Amino acid sequence: MSATYETAFLKLEQDEPDAAQLFSLLSFFDPEYVSTDILTNNADQIASENPLVQVLKYSLNFERSVSQLRQFSVQRFTRRPDESRALWIHDLVQEMYRDRMSTNLQAERLELAITLLHSCFPEELLGMADPATWNNYEKCMPHVIAGIVHAKKLNAQSVRFARLCRDAGWFLYHKGQYDGAIEMATISIPLLEDNYGEEDDEYIMAVNLLAAVHHTKGNFRMALKWYFKVLTHREKTLGLTDNTNNTKHNIALCYHEAGNFEESNRRFEEVVSFWETKYGPDHSSTLCSQMSMARNIRYQGNFDLAEQILQKCREGLLRECGSQHMWTLLSGSELASAIWQGDSSRYKEAEKLHREALIEKVKQLGEDHVHTWDSYADLGCMISKCDPSRKEEAEQLMMKALKQYAETLTINHSQTREFYGYLVEFYQETNQPEKLEILRETFGIPNTPSPLITPLAEQESLNTGKDDSQLDLGKERVRGGPKLDITPDTTSTMADDKVQLNDNTPSLEALFPDVKSLPEPRLSEEENIAVLVNNKPCP
Repeated sequence: MSATYETAFLKLEQDEPDAAQLFSLLSFFDPEYVSTDILTNNADQIASENPLVQVLKYSLNFERSVSQLRQFSVQRFTRRPDESRALWIHDLVQEMYRDRMSTNLQAERLELAITLLHSCFPEELLGMADPATWNNYEKCMPHVIAGIVHAKKLNAQSVRFARLCRDAGWFLYHKGQYDGAIEMATISIPLLEDNYGEEDDEYIMAVNLLAAVHHTKGNFRMALKWYFKVLTHREKTLGLTDNTNNTKHNIALCYHEAGNFEESNRRFEEVVSFWETKYGPDHSSTLCSQMSMARNIRYQGNFDLAEQILQKCREGLLRECGSQHMWTLLSGSELASAIWQGDSSRYKEAEKLHREALIEKVKQLGEDHVHTWDSYADLGCMISKCDPSRKEEAEQLMMKALKQYAETLTINHSQTREFYGYLVEFYQETNQPEKLEILRETFGIPNTPSPLITPLAEQESLNTGKDDSQLDLGKERVRGGPKLDITPDTTSTMADDKVQLNDNTPSLEALFPDVKSLPEPRLSEEENIAVLVNNKPCP
């Protein structure tokens, strides 16, 4: 077979050089579903002297080259699941053609493929938070993984490759695929540091990704260290700008989720003050930070004040962003929780808000996203507290959420343990000792005090060279549920309804089974983590 294809390759290169050039490029993409718009829409990003520009930029040349490849039986048209036009190539044919190329030509073609892929991602990374845009980047991901495999083989370490991995990591983060996001961060950070240094924005954007995944994992001390690194850089180079204030918001949110509500509230007040001064009280940035601050107030038990703030936030976000925007949905969920926790007789009013948020989250994000699980958890918890006649419905909703939290956020995440506490309380209040015992055996979470973060000083105190064990720890706890040990350093997987604990970070091979070889991460053991989620930090 190889001899037959060798003859075909020689004839293709002799008779149709443009088609051969195109095929040399296609050999560095994933063989299935190479979307034609990835190739043709970004041709301007390739140097004008490269002959491939003429093939990709002009539709007649592209269609003719594709037609010639089809005649040589090395490629055919297909359709992606979204019905968009794509190319399909057999992986063995790709491999045979790559093997004919010199190492220098392989490196050149790989860099072209990386350039085209990176051009598909937006310059404004926050734009990837919109679920309506996800299909634009989802179609790139198999080819990003293929690029990583080829880069490993060729020892390619270009700046463009590092930026592609970083931006793909941000997409995975926004989509809720946190294990993949951390793998992308571990690839990009050392390359960006080598090429730019620690004081450059390109490097800091990757560090911010690492901080965000530590944060969503529940590694609050590590997240704060990285966030303060980002904050120091932004204050030094940008001053007090929107991006700087976003980092301050993330730090305040991190303190809240660690249970240090007083420190969190102090920092949120500073963040909100900046937004109000710059944009006014009705701007979406002001309202979002106020919403986070109100959540902090609610966790301290001041439900009336939290409801007042959240009602204002929801009304403003409805005007600014519309009813289907994720910020608006989150404000509805937060308002609902403040309503029923402050006055359980109003739970029907709260249930309507919770269900509206759940329906829209399932529609936009799907069943497998953390914000969807949050809505199941919120709804189940509210019903269990406010309507004993619906205890079976409440149990189903809460168990659905807990299993997802335990599998993906891990057993030791504060969100998992807090919600475990709700279920323990539920089984105790409904006098179901058998189910309580099964719950404890299944999840194995001990009832021990929570080591949560107390106020830390400003960033200077985090650069003292102390390891995490030397940081001061408090004994406050997140409101709701018994005091539980929160040590966010293990991952969990679900099998036969039993949680198995281990210390292994899911590899990119596990996430993408077709990948056979991967770059080795260059981070220390304490950063070798598996990630997942809660209230998302800002980029």
